[in-house]
Amino acid sequence: MGVQVLLNWNLGTFCFAYVAGHGWMVFSEVLIMFKHIVMWRFKPEVQREDQLEMKRRLEALLSVVPSLQAIEVGMNVASGEATFDVVLTTVFEDEVGYQAYATDPAHLDVVDFVRSLVCDRAVVDYTF
Repeated sequence: MGVQVLLNWNLGTFCFAYVAGHGWMVFSEVLIMFKHIVMWRFKPEVQREDQLEMKRRLEALLSVVPSLQAIEVGMNVASGEATFDVVLTTVFEDEVGYQAYATDPAHLDVVDFVRSLVCDRAVVDYTF
């Protein structure tokens, strides 16, 4: 499924990337994209079924939000005070695409459901 970049290093208009199965490659034109990452902690009373439903609803956004290029939802397997329960990673062509996603009615429906399940959230947005 495409190229998996394991490590990249941007240097001006060049990007050096370690590509799985191909080694280091140089790209002369770097496509800048926008990534939105959210981590949540579930309320203590939230059941596993609802956790999995949250994951399913988030992943379903890929087929209904046009600006969403990629999505990954991971359920945490680690333990400890610093951990979150679930992480969402989304990719957009640019920040405009992210803003379209943020205001899309399908996304807002999922946001309402997620808010009913979680008690803590952390967000990181960046270009790459």
